Amino acid sequence: NTATNPLPLGTYTATTVNSPDQSNYNYRGLHVIINVGVVTSGTYTPHIQAKDPVSGLYYDLLVGSAISTAGMTVLKVYPGIATLANGAASDILPQTWRVQLIGASTPSMILSVASYLEL
Repeated sequence: NTATNPLPLGTYTATTVNSPDQSNYNYRGLHVIINVGVVTSGTYTPHIQAKDPVSGLYYDLLVGSAISTAGMTVLKVYPGIATLANGAASDILPQTWRVQLIGASTPSMILSVASYLEL
C-alpha cells in the first residue's frame, strides 16, 4: 500500500474544493479517509473522480453521503468489492484521479483527506 495526502489538514470554506491531481501507476483501487475535526456550518459531499485523458474532464467513480458532523468517513474504490450506496464502488482506479468536496449551506470545516492506494 502507498499512503497519500490529497488535502492536508486545514479549514475549508469554499463551495467546491478539489485536491490536486493524484497519480496512480500500479494500483487497482484505493481507500479515501476524510477526517473532520470541527464543523462550523454546512455540509461537504465527497466525490472520488477520475480524469479523462483526452478531454481533461473529470467523472465520478463514487459519490459519498453529505458530511455534516465531525468524525471519519471512509470511501472505497476497488474492482470486485461489494458496492455500498455512498461508500464503496466496484471499479478500477484510473491513472489520474482526485477528491472533490461539494459544499452546501456555507460550508466551514476543519478536515483532512488521506488515502491508501491498494494493489
